[in-house]
Amino acid sequence: MQVTVEQIENEVKQLSREDLRKVQELVESLLKTEEMKPKMSEEEFEKHLAEEGFITEYKPPVTDFSSYENYKPVTVTGEPISEMIIRERR
Repeated sequence: MQVTVEQIENEVKQLSREDLRKVQELVESLLKTEEMKPKMSEEEFEKHLAEEGFITEYKPPVTDFSSYENYKPVTVTGEPISEMIIRERR
């Protein structure tokens, strides 16, 4: 037996305020869970991007961070780049 929206509506109309709030919370949590689910996996997304021509190759995420252990940022003098960009856009 399949339940119709009309049947659910009739049943909901008979609920107390407290039960209506519980139903509301349930529906909201179900909607939120539905929105949070990815439509495709990361691998499927990357394959799609490659098929559409947005990317030409897929590089797997970096897992070996040993080459970054002795990283030292470059010291730059002068005006910050962000300020230069803002000034040039005016």
